[in-house]
Amino acid sequence: LQIEIDGEPKEGSPLIFTIPNYNPNWWYVLEYGNGTRMRIKRIHTFTYEESGEYTLKITAIHKKSAQHIDSVCQIEILSAV
Repeated sequence: LQIEIDGEPKEGSPLIFTIPNYNPNWWYVLEYGNGTRMRIKRIHTFTYEESGEYTLKITAIHKKSAQHIDSVCQIEILSAV
């Protein structure tokens, strides 16, 4: 399970999160590491309001079997100043 992140990792700048192997038979939940958790589709935009290091967790849940897969990665958001 992978997630690609595009954009400038600065506070206040939108980032584009893409699931390259998206499958419509699965639900995807992304935890942004700042208390925000959202169910997402193939492409999702999110903006961090504060600089810092965040742990992202993406979970894929199969719609029929409830099987799930987790993946974790780190992202550093830089100060806009």
